[in-house]
Amino acid sequence: MRYMSTFALTLAMIFGGAMLTGCDETVSEKREVDIKDDGTVKKETEKTVKEADGTIKKEETKTVDKPNP
Repeated sequence: MRYMSTFALTLAMIFGGAMLTGCDETVSEKREVDIKDDGTVKKETEKTVKEADGTIKKEETKTVDKPNP
């Protein structure tokens, strides 16, 4: 009996947080990598997420890595 209650409590702690806060749903995700002739690497990431409360959040990331001379 003690094992069952401990097991149930552990499961409630693990999955209870996700149920209370909800989970974000990734609507779309796009990644582009462009390598130029001089070795410069340009990375672009665009991600759209629908949050648990229904709001939509769009994140964009752009990085440029230049090679060492």
